[in-house]
Amino acid sequence: MITYTKAKLKKLLEAQNFSAECTIHLNDRSYVVLDADWLKKEAYPAYYKWLSFAGVTKWRTNWDCDNFSQTFKTFLNILHARENSLAFKERSKSNKKNTTEAEAVAVGTMSYNNSARSAHAINVVIGKNNELLFFEPDGGDFLNLNKKQKESIWYLNF
Repeated sequence: MITYTKAKLKKLLEAQNFSAECTIHLNDRSYVVLDADWLKKEAYPAYYKWLSFAGVTKWRTNWDCDNFSQTFKTFLNILHARENSLAFKERSKSNKKNTTEAEAVAVGTMSYNNSARSAHAINVVIGKNNELLFFEPDGGDFLNLNKKQKESIWYLNF
């Protein structure tokens, strides 16, 4: 499994041509890279099912893009915590190990300008080979942002 330290992820993100006003928030010390195919084909359908239990699978004014982005990131971190459930004391006493010791998944929320008058929130996924993938959690597809959209990214939170 590929793991990024906070410092390595920060360096990767700062090397991008985001907006000069872009704020980057890294909340954990380490991040595990998730397989992009798994994320789209397995994790996203499970996330959609999870949302369906709450009755919020469709966009509306009080459940919009930032809600989808935040909850998808949260859902993936829930799966990560469930898969890697052993705390430090449990690991040392039992001599067992988690699949990864990363504190979080390498999936963040981000906001960018999708037109001259509006912004949009989606997820940014750190992929293999230091690549940034853009994921639309209101639909379950990876997006190809154009240069102008990438340069307009003004908020990132991992």
